[in-house]
Amino acid sequence: MLDISLKKSPFNDLFPNVEMIRCVKAPTLIIHGAEDQEVSAEHGKLLRDNGKNVLDIWLAAGCGHNDIDLKQMKEFYKKIAWFFKQIENGQKGKSEEELYSINKAEEWPEDFEHIYRKIKEEMAEIIKKTFESKKTLIIGFY
Repeated sequence: MLDISLKKSPFNDLFPNVEMIRCVKAPTLIIHGAEDQEVSAEHGKLLRDNGKNVLDIWLAAGCGHNDIDLKQMKEFYKKIAWFFKQIENGQKGKSEEELYSINKAEEWPEDFEHIYRKIKEEMAEIIKKTFESKKTLIIGFY
């Protein structure tokens, strides 16, 4: 389980969401199982505390890591519908440029030292070299 005493993600955590959410300007809804044994509900609270535009956090009672939509189906869809309504209301009267600006994620800070950034930079270099050599590159993420 994630050590919630940490205020940032460990270097080797492939999902540095605590740092990455700081770059998200778009409206955000955090849904987390209150009894999650893989990633503590405290992690969801860290995401809420570090997010720029978190509209709500729902810690689903009686739910673990991947079962919220099954155990709390009605409430789950009500939360999603509420969230979409908030987005719809927030977009009324805004131009395409304004919406793009609101929803575009910011670049990661230069001092963001994390394996994820290193992988991203290495992949960008591989892709660049592949295009320059006119070879075929197939990348799959699962």
